[in-house]
Amino acid sequence: MVVLTVTIPKIHDLEKLLGIIIEHNIILKTNTEIISMINDIYIESRYPGDQGLIPEGIPSIEFIQEIYSFAETLYKEIYQLLNKESAL
Repeated sequence: MVVLTVTIPKIHDLEKLLGIIIEHNIILKTNTEIISMINDIYIESRYPGDQGLIPEGIPSIEFIQEIYSFAETLYKEIYQLLNKESAL
């Protein structure tokens, strides 16, 4: 079993978090191309002011369903990876 001691920063930048995963040679089966689209929705400021709550407008139901499905699939994959490693 390989144990990584990695300090994960407390950030909301999904692309940077994915970079940490890739940097440590962890291979995900889930297609991660949608991460940049999801990342664009997040606004750095807690109080966005002039930008509004969602700068690009309200996303469609289809896009939200795609994001939700992606997040669920990615969560399950990571959960399985962590449990497989801890069982070894």
